Amino acid sequence: MTRPVFYLTLFLFFLSISVTSGQTKSELREKFYEAEAFVLYEEWQEALPGYRELLQLFPDNYNYKYRIGMCYLNMPGQKELALGYLQDAVQNINPSYKEGKFRETLAPYDAIYYLANAYLITNQLDKAVETFRSFYNGMDRAIYDTTIVKLQIEACINAKQMMNIPLYMKEENLGENINDNFSAFNPVLSADESVMVFSKKLQYYTAPYFTRKINGEWTPPQPLIEQLLIDEGLSTGLSADGTELYIYKSDSYDGNIYVSNYAEGRWSPAVKLNENINTNYWESHASVSADGKTLYFTSNRKGGYGGLDIYISKKDSSGSWGTAVNLGPEINTPYNEDTPFLDITNKTLFFSSRGHFSMGGHDIFYSSLMENGKWSTPVNMGSPVNTTDDDLFYSPVGEGFIAYQSKYEKDGYGEQDIYRLEVFSDRHPRIFNVRGVVTLSDLLNDFKDNVRVSALGKLDMDTIVVLYSDPATGEYEFEVPHGEYNILYESPGSEKKVTELVLALTHPGDNVVLPRMVLAKNDFIAELKLVKPATDRKYSAGDTLMIELAIEPSSILKVEHRVNGNLVGTDEFIIYDDHFTYEAVLRSGENRFTFTSRDRFNNTEMRELSINVSNKPVAHVVEKHVDTNYIVPVEVQKEPVTDKITRDKDLSIDSMRQAISQATGNDPAMLDAIVKTSEKSIRNAGEWLGTLYSVAIEDGTDKEIMLRLIAAMTADENMTAQDYLKALEVYNDGKLRDFIANADADQAGLSTPEDVINWLVNNSSKGGYTTQELFVALARMISVEKKSAADILDYFNNVEKRYLWILWVLLGATLIT
Repeated sequence: MTRPVFYLTLFLFFLSISVTSGQTKSELREKFYEAEAFVLYEEWQEALPGYRELLQLFPDNYNYKYRIGMCYLNMPGQKELALGYLQDAVQNINPSYKEGKFRETLAPYDAIYYLANAYLITNQLDKAVETFRSFYNGMDRAIYDTTIVKLQIEACINAKQMMNIPLYMKEENLGENINDNFSAFNPVLSADESVMVFSKKLQYYTAPYFTRKINGEWTPPQPLIEQLLIDEGLSTGLSADGTELYIYKSDSYDGNIYVSNYAEGRWSPAVKLNENINTNYWESHASVSADGKTLYFTSNRKGGYGGLDIYISKKDSSGSWGTAVNLGPEINTPYNEDTPFLDITNKTLFFSSRGHFSMGGHDIFYSSLMENGKWSTPVNMGSPVNTTDDDLFYSPVGEGFIAYQSKYEKDGYGEQDIYRLEVFSDRHPRIFNVRGVVTLSDLLNDFKDNVRVSALGKLDMDTIVVLYSDPATGEYEFEVPHGEYNILYESPGSEKKVTELVLALTHPGDNVVLPRMVLAKNDFIAELKLVKPATDRKYSAGDTLMIELAIEPSSILKVEHRVNGNLVGTDEFIIYDDHFTYEAVLRSGENRFTFTSRDRFNNTEMRELSINVSNKPVAHVVEKHVDTNYIVPVEVQKEPVTDKITRDKDLSIDSMRQAISQATGNDPAMLDAIVKTSEKSIRNAGEWLGTLYSVAIEDGTDKEIMLRLIAAMTADENMTAQDYLKALEVYNDGKLRDFIANADADQAGLSTPEDVINWLVNNSSKGGYTTQELFVALARMISVEKKSAADILDYFNNVEKRYLWILWVLLGATLIT
């Protein structure tokens, strides 16, 4: 090209710039150098607009594409956008690239390295390895550090391994009270998670914010710039009690640590830490141990192992921080270590590092303090706590299974949001809620039986959980940690079934619904046996005959009484125990008793007993055999004859009325509770006792007095709560017995028999039994113990006179029983 043509072309080029952009060459040069200055200070977001404007004017400038790719690669949430620009840039490499020159139009060799990083960050790991190796093979060993490139290739391989065996982690966005369209990061919290300080990147500066959790909600964050008297700053650490805040300030790129204290509703002005902490070098982070005695901070001062190292400083007797001590080569590497935090036990250190076994960029590691005072080899927290990008600032709570961290998520509120993380492991198991339905086949509608459900460890067969299904619905529900289990279903008279339950740590969802289970019956016989009444005595008309039966629990017993072939009485009972005593009043003639038992599976069995009673006082007994028993009769259906139980109940109430009259001088108010019980349909001693308890309390009687009265009739003097539980256990069965057998009086805070009775009344729903069953058991206990009036009065020696009438009422319960 001739010189005139060259100058003409150059003139037209600059003319086109002026015409296209309205900007002169000097203005464009100034824009370029301004963007370059932002890059120098790693202010990528500020540099981006200038490069984008220049690229729009000069779309074939690969240096601008390279710079734009670098900017995106360092901007959270924007890193995928770097790929296209860097892929274009590497197609036009200038081996003699001039850094920072406005006239440079091609990309440097470095663009290949940054493209490999872009592949790594976007999890295109095979492409990343291939591109890193391409860069490694063509790089000038005199210019580039081969160790760094090898480290990045290893990170790609490590990332593949760790992403194939991820941790299970829950993450919860703290919500719009904390997160907004600005970046929120660097969260530090008190030990109880009630106080948090975090940093927010605003349009022109970065500032710390303060918030409290009240009733489970974070209050609107308050900016701390004015209270701290600083123009910018980053939160780095908070004491366990939430009153001592550590802050990083750039101080014109020097980097220093400050502290502020909270008192009387305000944070004090930030004070720079002493020269043991802050030096002429860069100090980037500081946090304090739970006991407040040790500061963990980072610095790139001389004498370290390379880049930023982690140091500790102990607080001396004057409250000042002492000489800094490097944590040594187990923790620090030739690369940067940053953001150290200690757990609540002061035994586990969490920090970020570009060294160690990394999967790309900074990763979060933890190390344990051993008995010899040294730190163990750091362990990578793994995926997804760590990613192939930079992961810093894992702010632990407690032992570190829970932590707060800022992350970019596509469904978040801003560029970076703060999340609460919970990482599960064998040391911190994940808990599952398991529920299902189990029923019994061929069960009569009269019975709503429950099924015992047990969760057993599959390997050791240890019992983890035992509970009973709801009698009405068959539903059951329990919680277990992750693991493998055998779920055992069992109920008397039905087959046992076992099903496997595998709850892996990564199981989707926390709620598990098991398939419906139906237990087939294996009971085809209704058990019923008679015990002969005594034959060595003489019976007369009007005598009471006690007939003992051994019977299958959960049965319906029908009793028919015939005299000389004529039906004179019918009773029907629902039987819950394995023994029952029937009281019959004999008449003159042939007394024939027919007992028909129908169990819950509709199996039936019949037994008969005949007794001849003449007008003379002699009786002839015919039939059969049995074991032992006690029973709760319900829904008694009577023929023309009134049975002995009903008559005795009426007689005992009359006796109690007379006792109350004598004790209270016929005071009508004193009679009110017992009168009310007589008006109710009372089927047995237990129901009577429970009704009296409820009526008396409803009418204003002190609950403590009622509890003490019942205890007086059932407990020995000076009996402990645990001994009383053991004594009461033998009078129960089913779920009530299981609940009592597993009870620990000390753990439940029980000290007296009265405490036990009250506790059992209040926990009937939890234990799966009814208060009716409890009062039946107490009635049995009263019947067996048969305390004398003197013993009961001794136990109850502090009762006030106005409650003595209740004592007489309860003494009458023995007549019913």
